[in-house]
Amino acid sequence: SMRDALLSVDGGNVYMNGHTSVGDVTFEAYLGTRNLEESVVENLMFQADTSGDFGTADVAGARLGFSPAVLPDLDLALSVIDVSMDLENVDSFTPQQIGLAYAELLSNPAAAGKYATSATIEPFVQLLSAQYSWLSWVFTAEYLQVDIDLTDLSILDVPQPDNFTTLESYYAQVEWQASESLSLFSRYEYLVYDKDDRKGEAYAQRTGRNPVAYYSSGVTLGARWYFQPDFSITGEIGSFVGAASLIGPNSIDYAELVEDWDLFVVQLSYHF
Repeated sequence: SMRDALLSVDGGNVYMNGHTSVGDVTFEAYLGTRNLEESVVENLMFQADTSGDFGTADVAGARLGFSPAVLPDLDLALSVIDVSMDLENVDSFTPQQIGLAYAELLSNPAAAGKYATSATIEPFVQLLSAQYSWLSWVFTAEYLQVDIDLTDLSILDVPQPDNFTTLESYYAQVEWQASESLSLFSRYEYLVYDKDDRKGEAYAQRTGRNPVAYYSSGVTLGARWYFQPDFSITGEIGSFVGAASLIGPNSIDYAELVEDWDLFVVQLSYHF
């Protein structure tokens, strides 16, 4: 969902391009809202859907890009984004439903997210990225840090303590353009939802949820073939430890996620 906020916002923006003796500079600032699809944020926070939804995010962001004159094939960028989301459209619970909910929570504390009646999430995103092209090679790296404030959280209208965590993620990728129509790439990626709890042990003890969904690292090998000018096939195989990169869709049973898993993906794309 944070990457969605990076990619598109319904609102307004200002931008500037400048050419200086030390290099080319670009700057963009924007303000607006982003409609969030499905229940991605709910699953990120609670490993479960909630009675309400985080349907809209208020977003303010800026991006500064720089390409030095001495190394024009190097692109550097710094992005910062301030996001705010409130839990909306929360169901009201009857006394009978509340009684049944407390009975479930006694046996399964991990189900608390299902009964969230209010919450405000305020992530502050900081993204550093670099890309360098040399001959037929492209080197790309990103570092992401997200400071997340969770406030005004209540479960069945009972206030809960505020929580602050820092998400950390980075990846490095090397891509080789083997021919005009074929490229090969390798990528290493790393993600933890809390820099102070990298294996999710404290999180699991506090919430009863699956700690494996709190961290992830892995290596991917892939190839992309343009068999027609407008069509490509991309194939990837990867090996991962931790399942944080899978969090988001409702179709996942988070309690069943395991630490070690492999990935195989084939994608057909049309470019226009």
